Amino acid sequence: EKTMKMRMLRQFLVDNRVSRDVALAVTKQVQQRLSIQEKLHEHEVPALNLLSHALRSQMHFEMCNSFQDHPLFRLWMGINSACIQRLCFEAVSVRHVRARDELFIAGAESAAAYVVSQGSLSYFRDA
Repeated sequence: EKTMKMRMLRQFLVDNRVSRDVALAVTKQVQQRLSIQEKLHEHEVPALNLLSHALRSQMHFEMCNSFQDHPLFRLWMGINSACIQRLCFEAVSVRHVRARDELFIAGAESAAAYVVSQGSLSYFRDA
């Protein structure tokens, strides 16, 4: 599968007359990213569709473990844990970002808030 993806990428770069320098950078980054085993996303696991709403909601709550580290959400859990569990199920999604990916672009309107649950995030302001 990886070989086929790389073959298609090279063909795409040739067909679209991408310069040698850019094509090399593109190829290098794709090869590096193909070598990393990624976490599965929920939509890639059809068996999860068999879960009851209650159990799936509980699973989402456990996946929102970064909420438990935030003082506001800890307080909220102490007051109404069912509400936080519902928030996790209905309004929180997981997004895996790779090194050097842009999470957002300066000046662009955002449709979400982000919580870093693993690793670190660097923010560079355009000059």
